[in-house]
Amino acid sequence: MLRAKGWSGWLGLAVLALLPLAAAGPPDKGDKAPEFALKDLDGQTVKLSELKGKVVMLDFWATWCGPCRHALPHTQKLSESKAAKDGKLAVLAISLDKQADTVRAFMKENKYTFRVPLGLVQGAPPVAQDYGVRGIPTFLVIGHDGVIDFRESGAGEATEKALDAAIDDALEAQAKAKA
Repeated sequence: MLRAKGWSGWLGLAVLALLPLAAAGPPDKGDKAPEFALKDLDGQTVKLSELKGKVVMLDFWATWCGPCRHALPHTQKLSESKAAKDGKLAVLAISLDKQADTVRAFMKENKYTFRVPLGLVQGAPPVAQDYGVRGIPTFLVIGHDGVIDFRESGAGEATEKALDAAIDDALEAQAKAKA
């Protein structure tokens, strides 16, 4: 049994007790991506584990979020890319709206065709919490090995360029692993 002697001993025990809390932050670059299983707008279940071997781009967003709306054309562009059409890249725009009908109408109005798993519709697991999403849009790139290669929040040209570079790097690593 550990016994604390004096203030320094108690302080040492307190630090040891808090270490697990400090170590448990949001998953970041180099961490294994948390598993999820979510229904999409078509009622189909999408599981991260079923996408193993592909590069996966996650975009956490909501219809009411101005910066998200600004970033969605780029998400659409990625979903129409050669890598996505060839099945090497999976683009998942995880909606944090509470109503599927709101998202469905938004998608139709804007003519977006990317896959939208529903992250907050009743009964959905807390995927945004599992990924430590504190602001939206938040983008992640998960490599073919299930490890997070990129994480960034915000919208704009710099984010798009960084996201594109991360996807290119992950696709290159994927190609090397298959060779």
